Amino acid sequence: MEIPKAQMDELKVTLKEEFAEQAKMIVAILRVENKEMEKRLTDKIDSLDRRMEMGFEQVDQRFEQVDQRFEQVDQRFEQVDKKFELLEGKLTAKIEQSETNILEAHGDVLGDHETRLVTLEQKVLV
Repeated sequence: MEIPKAQMDELKVTLKEEFAEQAKMIVAILRVENKEMEKRLTDKIDSLDRRMEMGFEQVDQRFEQVDQRFEQVDQRFEQVDKKFELLEGKLTAKIEQSETNILEAHGDVLGDHETRLVTLEQKVLV
């Protein structure tokens, strides 16, 4: 049984129209899904970007804390250096005072010994 040509042409036109309509519906569905997927991806990228920025801020804060600690340590070393300088000054003054006291108390004996040493050196070198 053969389908008449007019009926076949009409069936082709109907199928083409239905196919075109279905294609339009598929394209519309894909556009909606594409927009939804694009929105989800954009949201995900934004979320990752915010998390990354927060991470950078935390790292910056940590570096600031470490920098502050180094400054505190540096200040502490400066204080220790000043205390050592004071101690050195006091010790030097005490040593000089002790030398002065010894020379005042025993200068004549030391002078005699120095003279004897010079005399001995001269005799040995001759």
